[in-house]
Amino acid sequence: NIIPFLITQLLYSILIDSDKKHAGHVDSIQRHFIRMDVVDRYKAIPEFQKENVSNINKIRNSIYDSVINNILTNTDKKIFSITAPTGTGKTLTSLSTALIIRNKILPQSRIIYALPFTSIIDQNFDVFDDALQKTLPDFKNNESSYLLKHHHLAEFNYKYQGENKSLDESLDLIETWNSEIIVTTFIQFFYSVIGYKNKFLKKFHNITGSIIILDEVQNIPIKYWKLV
Repeated sequence: NIIPFLITQLLYSILIDSDKKHAGHVDSIQRHFIRMDVVDRYKAIPEFQKENVSNINKIRNSIYDSVINNILTNTDKKIFSITAPTGTGKTLTSLSTALIIRNKILPQSRIIYALPFTSIIDQNFDVFDDALQKTLPDFKNNESSYLLKHHHLAEFNYKYQGENKSLDESLDLIETWNSEIIVTTFIQFFYSVIGYKNKFLKKFHNITGSIIILDEVQNIPIKYWKLV
């Protein structure tokens, strides 16, 4: 039975995180509400529309509308898949989908966007960053508590309430995923779910109840599919 394993991981994760935050005098981070129409508002900005007038944009909008309608009419499902060619707007579609699920079904859940390679993380992160920056008034003062990038090459700089946290605080807050939307690698995510090292496990309790997006999921070797 996997339940005792998950309960043990959860309790151990809470203990590790609480202990490290207490010892390091790390302040708690306030959670944020994010409207579910963020992507629609972003796409309505004249600057965005000016840059997306090609024929491919009609395909993107068609895919986007199809996915959103599917989500709204299947709120009882737990697993969804999006299959579409590269360049058809899956990044924004995935974000909008996750925000709808978060607002309608799982309030206050974190959104974890995991990808196989660090080379494409920056690109997707920049899309999210631009969308949130142009639609949320307080985003610039609370960048990291809204949106976080975490992989072994990412900078350890956590910005909250208009100030950059110290290196030690930033390291702890980033490694424990204290944010609403986390963009990360498959390694960080899967090692945290089934791992045993403190470094990975201390974020386990922040993963529970969250919305997980696995992008480019075909890159996971077939021998791990049952586990996933």
